[in-house]
Amino acid sequence: MLGPFDEHLVTDVGALFIALGFLLAYAAVNLSRPLVNAAAIAWLLFSVPHFVWHVTNLEPYGTADTIGNTASLAWTVIGAVLILFLGRRSVRAQP
Repeated sequence: MLGPFDEHLVTDVGALFIALGFLLAYAAVNLSRPLVNAAAIAWLLFSVPHFVWHVTNLEPYGTADTIGNTASLAWTVIGAVLILFLGRRSVRAQP
């Protein structure tokens, strides 16, 4: 009823980013393994569909913007996967 890019949608997405940003910052400061894992998984649940949508909608961009968008968004996925992998690895390394 309000249109595809209305103030309500933009406000909701902004609130989502603020909430997710808080969760990630809190996990980074706290460094509790379960909290860090939950934050990384929450980030993946957002960043994977976000990455896929952008990668499948690159038509309007030039080559430099396409590369920049793809690379920067890929790192949002790769970073979370690395956090989960490195956290799991450090658990196994401990006696």
